[in-house]
Amino acid sequence: MSFGMNGDFPEQVAALQAKFRAKAEKLDSGIKKALNTCAVKVERDIKENMTPNGPSAPGEAPAVDTGRLRASISHRVETDSGESAAYVGTNVEYAPWLEFGTSRMRARPFMVPAMNRNREWIKATLKSAAKEAAIGGMA
Repeated sequence: MSFGMNGDFPEQVAALQAKFRAKAEKLDSGIKKALNTCAVKVERDIKENMTPNGPSAPGEAPAVDTGRLRASISHRVETDSGESAAYVGTNVEYAPWLEFGTSRMRARPFMVPAMNRNREWIKATLKSAAKEAAIGGMA
C-alpha cells in the first residue's frame, strides 16, 4: 500500500521521527546544562551569604565557624524516568536545625533564601534554554 505520491511515505515518517528524537535529545541536553548552571548559582549564593565570622543573628544565614557546613554544600543534576532535576544541599546533620530552627533556637535560614533570591533568574534561564533548544534545532 502506498501513501505518498511517489510511495515514500514510510521513509518520510521515519525521517520525521528521527528529527523529533534529535530535537528531544537537544532539548534534554540543553535543560540539563541549564539546571546545572542554576544549581551552581544557588550553591554559590548559599556559600557567599553565610555570615563570615561571629555569631549569626536569628533570621541571618549561619555564621562560619569551622567551615564544615559551607564546604559541604553541593549540587547534582539527576534524571529519573525521563525527568531531570537539580538538587542543592548538604549532608551535615545540623543543617536542618539551622535552616528551620529548633524549640531552643530561632532559624538561621540559608538555603530557602538563596532559592528565593534566584527564583526569577532560574525561571528565565530554564525558559531561555528550552527556547534555544527549540529554535536552534529548527533548521
